Amino acid sequence: MKMKLKKKILSNNFFKMLKKTKNKTLELSIIFYGIIMIFILPIFFKIFNNRIIFLNTVFLMIGVILYSRTKKIYFLFLNMIIFLINEILYRFCLIDIYPKEDKTKMFYDITDIWHYKSYFTKEPRGMGNFSEGYYPNEESKKESQKKNDIRKFDNWIEIMNIKPGETVLECGCGSGEFIKYLKSKNIKAVGITLSEVTANRLKSENIEAYYHDYRKPNQKLNNRFDHILFPGSLEHLTLSYINCPDILYSKQKDNINKLMENISPWFKKNSKKKHIFTACLHVKEKYNGSIAAHLLERSYGGSYFSDENGKRLHDMIDGSKSFKKIFLQDRTFDYFYISKKNKSHFGAPGGFNEPVDILSIIAVIFSPFIYPFLIYMFLYDKLGVWMWMFDGNYHVLDTNCKTCELTKNRPVNLYYSVHKKIN
Repeated sequence: MKMKLKKKILSNNFFKMLKKTKNKTLELSIIFYGIIMIFILPIFFKIFNNRIIFLNTVFLMIGVILYSRTKKIYFLFLNMIIFLINEILYRFCLIDIYPKEDKTKMFYDITDIWHYKSYFTKEPRGMGNFSEGYYPNEESKKESQKKNDIRKFDNWIEIMNIKPGETVLECGCGSGEFIKYLKSKNIKAVGITLSEVTANRLKSENIEAYYHDYRKPNQKLNNRFDHILFPGSLEHLTLSYINCPDILYSKQKDNINKLMENISPWFKKNSKKKHIFTACLHVKEKYNGSIAAHLLERSYGGSYFSDENGKRLHDMIDGSKSFKKIFLQDRTFDYFYISKKNKSHFGAPGGFNEPVDILSIIAVIFSPFIYPFLIYMFLYDKLGVWMWMFDGNYHVLDTNCKTCELTKNRPVNLYYSVHKKIN
């Protein structure tokens, strides 16, 4: 009897030790995972240098450790529970614990890898995968992507009156193709971007580029430029409140005034030009609360300006009293047409037709462990949310964009504007 009792005690002790060992192994494993995600991967792969990834990793680590000590299964999903609660509260403009700038950084880090570097296809890449084209006539619609990029660059140079010997700053330099084109025309050019991946690539190509937020001062840029461009990048100026247009307008107006004050020292003191160029999408206010607008904002981090009188970007810049509008044009068709024509464009509807599409499925499966906002990017791609802007309809898996249209009462418009500094 004593022997049986002794064996039972030994057996129980063994299983307790085994349980403790398993718990320690689980905790050590998740700590090791955290060290890799937060300290090691960002050194070698700049795409992982992202505060949202760090925050999600910390929540995941806490959840696993709590599970290991309580055996309550829901702790294994702690990071996603926090994410879901955050998204519900954000929908009502209450809170957003995830760093907004890092959504923009991640979107363009991924875009640089997927749409510029062409690791996955043999198709030629270029500026046309990042932004609008330029189609002033029927001939331009038949051009190759490379020729149309040049046509667009020449148009930008013309409407800004950029001359050889002058210096240009591109805020949100995308692929960097415009900077390279300017240099070929004996025009000095510098780029800044929120994508660390892009900044490092451009530096390796002997381009002066900075990983920098244009809302912040930078003494390296002071007293250097005749022209400053914002080609689509001001959509990221105000990074929240898409669901609350009144709050959004107030924030955008305040941010524009601060931005104009911040970039003014970047102009050459003796320049006779001092031009700002903007290309910016604007949304009709009634669509601000739509699911599509929400998906766009959560995918790439940014809020469009309102397409209402007095609330458009160019109105706000003029309202700052520092600049005066000298050029304005609606170029919505250019964005629509290139998104429909160019299947490699970041806004073209995605599908499951190509082998590389498997990567998007893998990405969304692993997103809870790395970057939960990939779920939004997946929906944005497969639902054809980008093309929603031009006709108000989803284009689910429509990789050939057969259902895509440019309608008169579309939710979104693209405006070009040029402003001259007046004081």
